[in-house]
Amino acid sequence: MSKNVMRVLDRRLGLMECRVCGRRHFAGLGDGATRVRGAWECQNGCSLGLDHTGVPKIQLLVFRGCPLAEPARRSLRKALAALRIEQYEELDLLDPTTPTELRGWGSPTILIEGRDVVDGLIGDSVRCRSYPAPDRVPSPDVIAAKISRALR
Repeated sequence: MSKNVMRVLDRRLGLMECRVCGRRHFAGLGDGATRVRGAWECQNGCSLGLDHTGVPKIQLLVFRGCPLAEPARRSLRKALAALRIEQYEELDLLDPTTPTELRGWGSPTILIEGRDVVDGLIGDSVRCRSYPAPDRVPSPDVIAAKISRALR
């Protein structure tokens, strides 16, 4: 996969499409020969991950002592194994080095490209979180489906 989040649909018109969310925009031309700055960036802020490998950025947010952290970790690992993806980032919500913008999520939370795997909303503080599922965490199938959409 290309390192760019956007792909060209129509070079003549400058029509671009995001590989992650599918949003389209016209890049336009700068000085008549080059695309304008930002043409290769999604207007929704999508990205292809930290190292531009084509694998979306996957994060597991937990805190020590959370009773659902391990079930969520197992579910995420099963989903990743099914997709033959090895990398994800695990962050401790109580660690002072964790980015402030992530600290409002509950534990456990799985983010794919910064978006909650079940489209939940961030809160205003760290808290326990359970899901309306038999194991009280997202199933491997739900997680794999969200990752697969991000890979498109």
